[in-house]
Amino acid sequence: MDELLSQQGLEAYLKHHGLPLLDRFGQNFLIDHNVLDEIVSATNTDPRVPVIEIGAGLGVLTLALAEKRESLKKDSSDDQIAKIFAVELDRRIITLLKHRTKKIPQVEVIELDALKVYPNEIFGLGFDVKDYKYDVVGNIPYNITSKLIRHILGWKLRPRSITFLMDSAVAKRITAKPNKMSVLAISVHVFAEPKIIGPIVLPTAFVPQPKVKSAILRMETREKPLVPEELQKEFFSLVKGGFAQKRKTLQNSLHALWHCSGEEASKILKKAKIEPSRRAQTLSIDEWLNILQTVRARK
Repeated sequence: MDELLSQQGLEAYLKHHGLPLLDRFGQNFLIDHNVLDEIVSATNTDPRVPVIEIGAGLGVLTLALAEKRESLKKDSSDDQIAKIFAVELDRRIITLLKHRTKKIPQVEVIELDALKVYPNEIFGLGFDVKDYKYDVVGNIPYNITSKLIRHILGWKLRPRSITFLMDSAVAKRITAKPNKMSVLAISVHVFAEPKIIGPIVLPTAFVPQPKVKSAILRMETREKPLVPEELQKEFFSLVKGGFAQKRKTLQNSLHALWHCSGEEASKILKKAKIEPSRRAQTLSIDEWLNILQTVRARK
């Protein structure tokens, strides 16, 4: 077992290398091997498929994933193992990450900001997503969770799947159904099918302990988004307008967006078969699309 999968082992390792517990980028190091096994299992990793690991840290997940992929290769007739691209921003631990993964040729450590990176920068200019897919995994910093998910789902070359260990409250928001929808939930559901895997993870699984509980969220991206690409800009503008004052009715929220009277907004909603007194969080993606198509037909 990895020596860093214990508080004593992690703290001794950091002390040996002259590092304090690192908090600049919101690191919470996983020390629970059961949770680690759950994440690796949830990725449904395929040795032939490249992986981008976000926030690789000291490589605990990197090593576990590489080990799993090696064992799967032994059961396959294919000798090739695709790379794990371990993305990390904190220069204080990149040297340590490289040292811990140096004996695994399939791991490539990359110093990049996950919120600013795109697949071609990681895979190289010769990469063509049409030829094969790739996965994204990570134990991600809580303070960038929503931004990071939106960023990745905004990539033109979207991954096959995304599996994150993350804030459980955000995971629950993402997997919400109509009546409890949010802009974030809609943003994810348009491009992927999200599912929480396994039990809620307690703060004791990390060092330092976060103030929130965690969850493993797997998002399998859709071959075709629920909203056509040519409508996505207008669609999300409409959704954000509807949620701008989510305690108000759709009639009151949208008449400001459409620069029309409340009465006119009510007519548009009724034509789209939406009751004007409903609130944004109750609508399904299909209902938002009905509203958008009704508005477009009036132009």
